Amino acid sequence: MGAPLATVAAFNAVLFTVRGQMETVLRSEPGAPFTVGQQVVAGAGAEVAVSFLACSTELIKFRLQAQSVLASAAPAPAAAAATVTVPTAAVKYGGPINVAKQVLKSEGGTRGLFKGLFPTLAREVPGNAVMFGVYRRPSRSSPAGRTRRSSAVGR
Repeated sequence: MGAPLATVAAFNAVLFTVRGQMETVLRSEPGAPFTVGQQVVAGAGAEVAVSFLACSTELIKFRLQAQSVLASAAPAPAAAAATVTVPTAAVKYGGPINVAKQVLKSEGGTRGLFKGLFPTLAREVPGNAVMFGVYRRPSRSSPAGRTRRSSAVGR
């Protein structure tokens, strides 16, 4: 349970750090209001950075999950007569570091760790752009939101 929580923390740290940096770059002048379009661009750019981190960690996680499913697979009751056993060679990886080492060694080096980067970008960037684009919109349209700002995001 600790590893998934650590990756979520790392993803969010990168997401909000890069988003803040993009806000600084995109803002026309200090203190100027941040437009919805700028929010969208900042959110999309931040997710591009997170996708580079997520792609390699998800590849490692998926390889370990697939390995454990194959290793613990039991034959179906209907197939009891023709029992198929999973060979002990199904355990290919000794842990996350071992997965990374084997991928780097046998699957094209660093490029191997980023298999699936473009689908990850296609999945994550649009959603994050929309999320940040509409994040401040409801609070600006409500009477309470016009008089009180409870968050530094979007300033």
